[in-house]
Amino acid sequence: MPIPDQTESHQECIVQGDLDDADFQFLEVEDGCELLEHNVSADGVDYKMVCHADGGQADIDGRMDFLGESVEGNVNIQTDSPMGEMTMNTTIEGERLGDC
Repeated sequence: MPIPDQTESHQECIVQGDLDDADFQFLEVEDGCELLEHNVSADGVDYKMVCHADGGQADIDGRMDFLGESVEGNVNIQTDSPMGEMTMNTTIEGERLGDC
C-alpha cells in the first residue's frame, strides 16, 4: 500500500555541556525499546535498537553524520507485525539555527 511522503520538523537546544556529558544521547529510547548499539564519534552517531509492541517487533538501524553546522542521516525500520512485514525509511536533515 503506497504511503505519501511525510515531513515533520522538530527544534531542540543542545549546548556544549550536553555534548561533553558522557551520558548524553541524541536518541530518546521509548518504552518497549532497547538500545542495542550506540556509537558516537566526532563525525556522527550510529545506532541499532529493537522495539516490541502489540505482538510485533521493529528493528531500527540509524546513522547521523555531523557536518559542522548541519546534520544528515537516515533511519531504517523493519517491522514484523500482525499486519505483516513492513519497511520504513526516514531521511533526517538538520541545521544549526543559532545560540539557545
